[in-house]
Order: sequence, then structure tokens, then C-alpha cells
Amino acid sequence: MAHVIGIDLGNYFLQPCVIKGINETTRRGGEMEDLVDHSSNMPYGIPTAFFYSKRFGIHCGYQATRLTPENNCIRYLKRDLFTRDYSSFSSIEIDGKTFTYDEMILAVAQHGIRMAVEKYRSIFNETTNKIALAYPASMQSTARNKLISLIEKVTLEDGRNIEIVGTIAEPAAAALEYLASENINSEETVLVADLGAGTFDVSIVTLYPEGKRYTNGDVYYYDVKFNDGYDNIGGLEFDKAVIEILNEKAGKDASIRDKTTIKNQAESIKRDLSTAELVNPMIALDSGDDIEPITREEFEEKVAPLVDKIIKLVEKAFDNHSDVIVDHIVLTGGGSRMPIIKRKFIEAFPKYREKITCYKPSKAIAAGAARFGVEELGSSHGSGNIESSTDVPKISPITLRTIRDIGELIYEDLKDNKGHITNYINAGTQIPYASEWQHFRKLGRGRYTLFSIYEADVSSPNRYEPNRDYRLVHSHEYDHGMERPKGYEIESRIVIDERHISYLEVREPKNPNKEIDRCQFTVDFESN
Repeated sequence: MAHVIGIDLGNYFLQPCVIKGINETTRRGGEMEDLVDHSSNMPYGIPTAFFYSKRFGIHCGYQATRLTPENNCIRYLKRDLFTRDYSSFSSIEIDGKTFTYDEMILAVAQHGIRMAVEKYRSIFNETTNKIALAYPASMQSTARNKLISLIEKVTLEDGRNIEIVGTIAEPAAAALEYLASENINSEETVLVADLGAGTFDVSIVTLYPEGKRYTNGDVYYYDVKFNDGYDNIGGLEFDKAVIEILNEKAGKDASIRDKTTIKNQAESIKRDLSTAELVNPMIALDSGDDIEPITREEFEEKVAPLVDKIIKLVEKAFDNHSDVIVDHIVLTGGGSRMPIIKRKFIEAFPKYREKITCYKPSKAIAAGAARFGVEELGSSHGSGNIESSTDVPKISPITLRTIRDIGELIYEDLKDNKGHITNYINAGTQIPYASEWQHFRKLGRGRYTLFSIYEADVSSPNRYEPNRDYRLVHSHEYDHGMERPKGYEIESRIVIDERHISYLEVREPKNPNKEIDRCQFTVDFESN
């Protein structure tokens, strides 16, 4: 049986791996097989870089990072999924040609996944099209669905499409890898702080070695109790700190070419500062002068406000789950290599001084995703289809929970211009989950009824302030098939599967022979 490839589609690198010899019930044990070719020119991962020029055409991956002009190379593509005005029409012009972000994300994902599958084939002498995908904890459902829909369009060399058999928040994946691969034989809870290239995320996950039972008797071994994050703090902001320091050293007479060179070398200089107290940039300015060395002390002074924000989010995680005893703090993501991160964590949480671990910075997320996806092999789970209105997708041994409140905007009458949110599913609800059917009556005559689903934008939303505390994530016009009178009865509910994909279901109690209307939440929403 082929493996599931765990994919961490980062803003700077794509990390792929599989787990060999895993216990498919507990997800424990086994051995990680890295699918990055470390003998190549990209030992840190497969670059998620897109390049275009009239001279060289389109290139992705390592080659994209080597071609000139350097400004034609686009990175941090996934982070654009967070922007409020993102749509399939969002685009950028490169050397006179316009590309949508969809096109670029799909191109870099296809390049990286094809390389991973080829590496897999060379190791196992077989192929697979099944992947488990990690996503930032702070990613709203609109962006998450957009990312999934793009990855599902990836095709392999043999023409097959990729099949996503599970998705999991990035820090939760890292926590799963830590808890499943370490020799832990008693109940343990970890808080994972994941500082990636584009985001900072936090998860709290508990391992139950002997398992816990759902009410239906199924057993789960891991409980993801908390997910949250910043979508605007990541390695990119730390790169910008390096750029600011070097520009100051270069002086006001630095040319545009000087500033471009500084920008393109910032990430590697930042990485070098993780192991060295002083780095010589080796950048020759157009003026003929050299830039003075940059010290770790200068860098850490510049990024201190960023680290303070990171610590505040972790404090929030502890405060929101004061009833949960955290046994260990796990730091992961490429940014966790910076000495200031662990040092600041020790200062902020001194009782964990000996229990703060920097763990597989580049690989923990991909490995955890692979563990999460293993059981879905050969099942229909990955399709996201729900066969009947009473079916809820198969329970996983890893309990996931909703991150935010999800509900429908309800109007009391035709004169109600504001409305309020009826919460179908509260934040922290175990997934998979199907809400209770909600009963409504048509406010006016007509053949169609509009349903609007909202997701909370804040941790403690006021349902009577929908425009302030919520955002529209889905609008659906239900067709009754014929005109219905004012006061006609309708019912609806939301179902969420283990991939965090939501489905709206609508039915008419007085018309049981009419098929239930079911639609997966789309990605091009009015709020975008």
C-alpha cells in the first residue's frame, strides 16, 4: 500500500515526507523518510518560488531563485491567501505578463509535489498521489478552502490528480509528530509554537497513550485543544529587520541595485546569525564601499518587538486554557532556530526552562501531516463527500476542533436591517460534527431563499454585531423549485468534516420528497 505524503507548503520552502512503519491506529512509531533531495542544490527544502521573464519563461523551485532579474522571482505566495481582498482575479504583472496568484501558487505546488513524488518513487519503487496538507492555524476557512482547491488541481507526470486525504493545522501537525515519535508512555500535553516564513502559530495538543473514547465508542489518542496564530508575523518580518539594518549601514546614497541585493540576501544573512555572533554581508556597493558587518546583538534589538508579540499570543493560549496542564513547550519552524526565540520563551515562562525544546524546525509539520493522513488511505474520506444528510465523516484517532464560531445571519423580520448570528457550531467543537437542524420561516414570498454563513473574526464575538465581529464566508441561494408563501418552513444545518471543509444543507420539512440541497462552501465570497 502506498504511503501518504505529508506536505508543508511553506512560504519559502515546500517540505515533503512520509512515515514508514507507522502504527495506523495510534499513529505512533515508524521512521520518517525525507523526500527532499539533499544531494541537490536545495538541501533546505524545495523552494516555493515562481519566476517569469520574456527571455527565460516560467520557472519554479530552485531554478526560479537563480535567474535574473531577481525581482522577477516571487515568493511568500501562500501568505497572499490571508489578504481580505484576495480573489481568483488577484494578479501581478511580471515583465509585461499578468499572472494570477492562483496560477503562481498552483505552479509552485505542482513543481514541488511532482519532485516529492519522483523522490518517493526512487525510494519505494512505487508511486502515490495521496497527500495530507498542513495549513497555518490562523488561516480563515475562505483561504483554507482556496488553498485546498488549488492543491487538488495538481497533476502528476502520469496525468493523475492529487488526492488530499486530510488537512491539519501546522502547529497541531508538529505537536502530533513530537508526541507520536518521542518515547512518551503517559498522558502528556504540549504547546507548540511554530514560527514559519510567513506566519506564527500556536497549538495545544494532548496525547492519550491508552486512548479516550467518544460517546459512540470510537477511540481517539490525540486532542487538538487550541489553534491560533498571527498571519502577519513570520520569518519575512525578521528578514525585513535585517534589510533595515543593512540599508542603514549602506547609507542614503545606496542605489536601487544595492537595495535589491540587500533584500535578496537578507534571509541567508538572518540564517547565518542563528549560529554566528557577527556576519559580514559581503555586499559590494555601487559606491565601491563594503557594508559593515551586522551583529546578532543589532539584529535582536531590532526584532525584540516582534518576539514580544509572539510571547503575548502564547500567553493568550495559556490563559484561555488555564484548566489544561501543559507539560512541554515545543518550538518549531525555521524561525525557531534563532537564539532569541528560545531565550525569550525561557524568560517569559521560567518554570519551563528545562522543558522548552527546539524540535525538527523544518520537518516536524510535514511529518505530522503524514501521520495525520495515514488512516485515510483507500477510503473515500479525502473526497469530502457526505453520502447522506445523517452521515458524519469517519471519526479520526486525532480529535480536531473548530477554531472559530460559525453561524448563519438571521433577520427577525423584513424591517430588520442588522440581523444577528445564530451559532450553529461554536469554537472548540470536536470535528467531525453536524449541527442540529435550525428551523426558519420565509420572510417573504418567492421561489428562492438566501442563506448567509458567517465566521467569527474575534475570539469572543457578539452575535448581535455581525458586521463588527464576523465575516461572510458563504452565500447560497436555495431554490424551492416553485414560489413559496411568506412563513413557509425551511431547515438548514452545517456539517464539517475532518478536513475542516464545511457543507451547508437545506431541506423543507413539508416537502420530504424533495432532495436535500447540499453545497460545499465555495471560495469566491462576497466578503472578498
